[in-house]
Amino acid sequence: MTLIISGTNRKGSYSLQVSKIVEKIYNSLQVPCEILSLADIPFKDTFDEPYSGTLPIDFKPFAQKVEKAKGLVIVCPEYNGSFPGILKYFIDHWPYPGSFTYKPVCLIGIGAGVFGGLRALEHLQGILLYRKGCVCPEKVLIGNVQNVVQNSEIKDKNLMERLQLQAKKFIEGYS
Repeated sequence: MTLIISGTNRKGSYSLQVSKIVEKIYNSLQVPCEILSLADIPFKDTFDEPYSGTLPIDFKPFAQKVEKAKGLVIVCPEYNGSFPGILKYFIDHWPYPGSFTYKPVCLIGIGAGVFGGLRALEHLQGILLYRKGCVCPEKVLIGNVQNVVQNSEIKDKNLMERLQLQAKKFIEGYS
C-alpha cells in the first residue's frame, strides 16, 4: 500500500486537496493507497513529553501506517522557507530504522510562490536521505498553488500530466 502524507496539520489545506488529487491518480493506476493527513493526528498529546522515546498510544497507529507502507508520497507545503515543523516532528517519531531504510519516497512540493515548495523539498530530501530513504528523482513542484488548485481540482493539464508521470515512474521504481 502506498501512503500519501498530507504534510501539514492545517485544516482545509492545499496539501490535503493535492493529496486527494494524487489519491485519484493512484486509484486510476489500480495502486492501493491511503491518505494520512497530519490534521488527523492528536499532536497535542505528544507535546507533554516530547522526544521521551515512547509514542503516545493515540499516535502509534499513524506511525505504524508509515512503517507498513510499501512506499510514501509526501505532499509538502513550503512554510517560512522550509517545510512545516509539525511534519519534522512527525518524522522524528517514526520508528527507526524500519520506517525509512530503503523505503521509496516520492515528493510533491507546493507553495504560494513561483518555486512551488522547492526549498521545502530540498530540506525534506536531506532528512529522508539521512534516514536512508530512497527518494524518487521525479519531483513535482506546484507553484502559485492558490491559483492552480481550485475546488480540489487542478485545471492545468500539463501539471496533471506531470503528476501522472510521477506516479507511474514511482510505481515502476518499487514494484
